[in-house]
Amino acid sequence: MEQGRSTWEKLTELLPKEQKLVEIANREIAEGRNMFVYCAYTGAPETNITSRLKSILERECNLGGQVYVLEAASPKAEEREAYIHKKAAEGTRVFICNMKLVETGLDFCFKHDGKYYNYPTIIFYQLTYELATMVQASRRAYRLIQ
Repeated sequence: MEQGRSTWEKLTELLPKEQKLVEIANREIAEGRNMFVYCAYTGAPETNITSRLKSILERECNLGGQVYVLEAASPKAEEREAYIHKKAAEGTRVFICNMKLVETGLDFCFKHDGKYYNYPTIIFYQLTYELATMVQASRRAYRLIQ
């Protein structure tokens, strides 16, 4: 393995699953819908594909600077909602994260600084074995400004 690069980053062609993600993302973005993409295996460098998905979406969907990978380490859980609002206001159209980060307490439809934002499309790129986590994460887009 090259120094500092994971196996995922060395792949040059898109895998079929990545091609489908690009197809869905292009359609959703063209129709004005923002998205969250969930990945389950984000801990170990060998299985974490979030940076690869970010570069693929930016390149293949003309989303340069509009895709953001939300990490578990930063921001802290109690600051995460405000941080997502800030990133949305800065132009983020696609968030990529582990579904555990948004499992509870977050709304994907919100008002920030007088402007409404909505992230109605949720893509489970990787699944988890934790059914309750998947159910909670799937409901983020349906919590209409509680």
